[in-house]
Amino acid sequence: MSLLEKRYRSTLRVLPAAYRAEREEEMVSAYLEYAGDVPDERGPRPRFGEIASVLALAVRVRLGGHGAAARYVAWGDAVRLVARYALLYKAATAVLILISMIIATQDIEQSGPPMSAERTVGVLLALVECLWLVSYVALVRGAARTAKLAALAGLLAYVAELTTVVINHDPLRLTYLIWGAVPVLALFGAYHRDAPPPRHSWVRALYPPLAGAALIYAGQAAVGAIANAADMTPELAVVAYTVFGQTGQATLAVLVLAVLYLARGSEAATLLGVAILATVLLALRLIEVLSPVSQNPGVLPALAIQSALLAVMAFTLAITGLRKLPALPYLRERPG
Repeated sequence: MSLLEKRYRSTLRVLPAAYRAEREEEMVSAYLEYAGDVPDERGPRPRFGEIASVLALAVRVRLGGHGAAARYVAWGDAVRLVARYALLYKAATAVLILISMIIATQDIEQSGPPMSAERTVGVLLALVECLWLVSYVALVRGAARTAKLAALAGLLAYVAELTTVVINHDPLRLTYLIWGAVPVLALFGAYHRDAPPPRHSWVRALYPPLAGAALIYAGQAAVGAIANAADMTPELAVVAYTVFGQTGQATLAVLVLAVLYLARGSEAATLLGVAILATVLLALRLIEVLSPVSQNPGVLPALAIQSALLAVMAFTLAITGLRKLPALPYLRERPG
């Protein structure tokens, strides 16, 4: 066996064993024929494009769609659920921002004088948030490519703000970047040519973001009303907004979904998808522990409680979901 063949076979090990058993020899032969006769002394290696195509194939197979093994379809459905739920949350937030731009024009006016760089940047950042709404609606309408492009554009806008993280040492900015990367990675990974999104009506595409925006606004308004009625100190108000702010509301929503899906005995894909969301939110909460806001009395215990609940739910969902995963075909074919 030549050195190049060994390296091709090593590269193909990222593919599932069942897939390699069926296709490895054919793929290696095709790669070697295209590469030609290259002596070992030259240290031949697979081309970057070949490695990239194998990695993309590995993701597509492991996050299966139509015609794939049931286990890989379950993992694909789990990641697709992550994409839908994460996009829905960000789309609902975008609806609130869009409404505030239309109604509460004083917020825009306070961002800076007319035609100033400050106001222009503020308006652009608000419009960038609306890309997540475009992405969610496009996904539900069955336009996966448009959904991917809109989400990627939204993520790139967050990346452009990464200098703020470095300059101001603000860990909260990093949470925006992570929360933006989650739906993008899930979209590009799980919605491929073997798993196109189903096409739904405009009502089904627009109703969830509007309902989610109403719930987020109601939660924020309730916290504000309670804070005013109880004459909270600034420290307690910070605790309330930390627990019931946007990330806090997402945490509460995931915890409620986790309890409901566990109680219903939902399928593996649903449990694993919510487990991934809980793990991401746990990471965001732990990052917030490093932010200046955690120095306020009461904030750190509140973050610790939510983090503990997320950790317990993520572990429970993952274990339950993994036990429900279908066995791989080649495992079922083994005798005894």
